[in-house]
Amino acid sequence: MTSSSQQTGRGWKAALYVTVGVIAVGAVFLTGIKVIGVWTGTPFPSADPVAPAQLRGR
Repeated sequence: MTSSSQQTGRGWKAALYVTVGVIAVGAVFLTGIKVIGVWTGTPFPSADPVAPAQLRGR
């Protein structure tokens, strides 16, 4: 009986390790997606470079 209870404990331990590993890998993946989004950011709006020069000449 001792060996079957040890195997059951090992099974739960293995399942726990797999679950924690999957959650950790998912968290790293989602964090990477967020970091890439922040790193690239939104592009600057396009502007007409002649417009400020025309306003200054008035």
